[in-house]
Formats: sequence, C-alpha cells, structure tokens
Amino acid sequence: MGIEKTLFLIVAAAAFTLAAGDGAGFTDSRDGRKYRTVAIGYKTWMAENLNFKADSSWCPANNESNCEQYGRLYRFDAARKVCPKGWHLPDTAEWRALVKAAGGSAEGGKLKSKTGWNVWLDKKEARQSGNGNDLFGFSALPGGCRLPNQNSSYDFGRYGYWWSKTAGDDKDYAYSRHIGNENAYAFEGYDNKRYGFSVRCVNDAASKTAAPPPSAPTPQWAAGASSFTDSRNGQKYRAVKIGNQTWMAENLNYKTDSSWCNGNNESNCKQYGRLYAWDAAKTACPGGWHLPDTAEWEAMIQTAGGKTVAGKKLKSERGWQVVSSQGDGTDDYGFSALPGGFRNEPGDFSGIGYYGSWWSATESRKAAHHWHMNYLGGSVSEKEQSKGNGYAVRCVKN
Repeated sequence: MGIEKTLFLIVAAAAFTLAAGDGAGFTDSRDGRKYRTVAIGYKTWMAENLNFKADSSWCPANNESNCEQYGRLYRFDAARKVCPKGWHLPDTAEWRALVKAAGGSAEGGKLKSKTGWNVWLDKKEARQSGNGNDLFGFSALPGGCRLPNQNSSYDFGRYGYWWSKTAGDDKDYAYSRHIGNENAYAFEGYDNKRYGFSVRCVNDAASKTAAPPPSAPTPQWAAGASSFTDSRNGQKYRAVKIGNQTWMAENLNYKTDSSWCNGNNESNCKQYGRLYAWDAAKTACPGGWHLPDTAEWEAMIQTAGGKTVAGKKLKSERGWQVVSSQGDGTDDYGFSALPGGFRNEPGDFSGIGYYGSWWSATESRKAAHHWHMNYLGGSVSEKEQSKGNGYAVRCVKN
C-alpha cells in the first residue's frame, strides 16, 4: 500500500470518528442537569446515563454518589417515560443500529468507557482490564442492575444494562442491551420489567452529523421471537421461529425422574437447563410441544446454513470456551445454544463450557440420536449414543 493511500485512510478514519462523536450536549430543563451527547450512525445519543429522579428509580448500589457517575436505575415502566422532551427511550432497532455502527455486537469494547470497569481474572489467573477504548464517545459504564423486590444492586462495576422500549410478547418482559467487563460483547437481553436498568435517551430527530448506515435485514429470529410459560411449574421460556418451526430458545428445565443438573448443582439448571436420559426426554416437553426428531433438527440446521456452519450461527454470543477465536457463536437466529455439557450412563458429569448436546426423538435399536456442538468450531453433528446418557432438551411446537 502506497504512503498516499495510507495517509488517506488514516485521515478518512479520523474524520468519521470525529463526525460520529460530534455531539453538542443538552440541558434537561426539568432539573438543570447537563449531558454530553454523541452522534453515532444516524442518531444522536446521550453520552451519559440518565440521572433524573423518578418513581421506581434508584442509585446504583444504593449510594447517592453513584448516581452522579453512573446515572439512575429504572424499572421498565418508569424508563419508558423518563426521557426529557425531544428525547426518547431507544427501541431494539435503534440499539441494533448503534451496535452495527460500532462494528457489531462483538465490538462492545468500542462503546465502553476507558475507565470505571472492574478487572477480572482470565483462565490463566492473569488480571485483565474490563475497560474499553470508547472509540465513539458513547462512554458506557457498568452501573449494574437492581433486582426485583430487593434493595440491593447486582453486577455493579461488572455489567451495564440498558432498557429498550420494545416490550416482548410476554407482558412481564422487555428487551435490553448488556455489556460486561469480562468481554467486549454488546448483546441483546430479554429481561423482567421489574429489574432496575440504566437509561440512554435518543434524540427524536435524525442526526445531521453522520449519514445513516446501510440498512440491515432484521435478524430472522427477531420477527418470530416470543415466549411461553410451562403451566406445570411456571417456568418461562423464550421461543423462536426458524424456518417453518417454532423452537424453544432455552434448554428445558422441568424436573422429572432420570434428569439431573450438571454436577448435581442446581445453579447449572438455571443457566443450562436439565440433562435427561432419553426415555425421560421423550415425555418431558410441555403440552403443545414435543421432542424434535432427526428430520426436524435437519430442517432447522439447513435453514441455518447446513451442518458445517450452523453451529456458529446457533451458538450463543457468550459462554463458550474460546480457543484461537473459536468458541462463541453469532446467535443469528436467537437459538442461543449453550454448552451445558452432559452426563454419561455411569453417572459422571462433564463438558460445561465445552460441549452442548441435545436429544432427538429418533432412535436406532438400543441407541438414540443426539445433536452436538463444541467449542472448537462452527459445525453441528448428529451422533448415536446410549439412551442412558444425560443430554439437554429443546422442544418444538406441535
């Protein structure tokens, strides 16, 4: 590359960065508080978390001084109406456009502030900074969240949670955006409206500073996202339409005989669902749902691009062990496959973080089929194993 071209690219990149961060700021007439602003993509965003006192809002960690730096935490109903005149709570489309303009969900470090995030220990027990490079001036900070019915904060210094105004099909849930200190992801959440999350307001007018980004197709899963409640135990599940089928977007967590939490640790069931022997898996799905057979698994995997690449598109954006940039997926369809591991027939548990395995209803003599993903790549494979093994279950709607 010639020096003239190199200089041109450097100047062009600098110009875009300045344009993206060219916000004039504004004053909230309700309390006189001043906020920095930043233009990213085609919208002007607050470059600080909102700090307007309202009902159902709190300071992070119940400390008034934290409001000055991190803003307040709001329940969803309060967040929807708390932005000042001329500004509004962003919906999922606006959040996705912001993340896309910053390079995608895996580039959350470009949105994080340069200071204020906790350090963390990697697998080699080395201390790693959770801070970002704040390339766009968004200056995301880890205000944590407030748990329902509790006077305590959670994840303060470790995670930032921001409400979207988009409500889910379930009346108790709404969408959000999460960023953590242990990685650079800015991923979409689906949370109980009673949580207390931070708020970033967006200006009602389109930004004149930066041109709109190219339009992106709505992820296929977003249009078909829904939720349902298992009437047997009140457990709520996300659901997602992939192709012509509606799948659970979480592993089943209904306790039956011949089912286990990995390691006999109840907390693993909450995150990864239960592991079932095959005979238990066949009857574990709630009414109106069933254990998918091989043909249904193949149809879904074909929609996601085929066995060699579908694993990457179906795996969750975080939670998989990462080796040479492999491990986590892109979760293009909202299937959110997690590495819950397995239990072998003698009763040994293993594989959390490394392997995800799900039963099929298809059997062959003394064995049964299951579908498998691992941390080393983007493929998904079908295998036959003993019916006494314990694997996860994803149900499909009848």
